[in-house]
Formats: sequence, structure tokens, C-alpha cells
Amino acid sequence: MVRELTSIPIAAWAVVFMVEVARLGDGRAGYQPLSGPVWIAFSGFCLVCALWHSFTFLSLAGRIIRVPRGERYVPPRVIVGGMFGLLAATTIVIAGLLVMGGR
Repeated sequence: MVRELTSIPIAAWAVVFMVEVARLGDGRAGYQPLSGPVWIAFSGFCLVCALWHSFTFLSLAGRIIRVPRGERYVPPRVIVGGMFGLLAATTIVIAGLLVMGGR
């Protein structure tokens, strides 16, 4: 149940983020970015919620996904390992793009 509740602050943060992006269209005069300790704490809390949500989902993937291999199935550990590997690879690629400035 906690896993499902973590989606609420994630959704709230996403809505605020979309409002911030929409405000960018007003130019420098209309854009006042959110900052301060409350916003940073809320963003940190949302990050923890997102990590928990992702970790618990990927941990369950081995029970949910069945990949046939002959007369047997691929072991759940292999599926979960593959999921976490893909998450790590995606994170590295996105981090690399952000560090390079999106070039």
C-alpha cells in the first residue's frame, strides 16, 4: 500500500514542474523559479518516493514477467537483474546527456 501512496507526491511534483515549464513561456519577467528550503525538502522527499516506487516495482518484475525458455521459464532473478541493469544503463545515458548539456 505504501508503494501506491508514493505516486501522490510524485504526481504533485510533476504537476508543479509542468506549471513551471509553462511559466517559462512568459519570458524572464514572468518566470519565478521555485526555490528555498521547503521546495528542496519536498523535491528530496519526492525523489525518495520515486526511488522507492521504482525499486519495489522492479523487484516484483520477476514474479510478474514470465519469459519462456524451452519447457521452463527464465529465472526471476535474471529478469530482476536485467530490469535493474536497464535502469542503471538508462540512468547513465541520461546523466551523460545532462552533463554534456543535451548535445
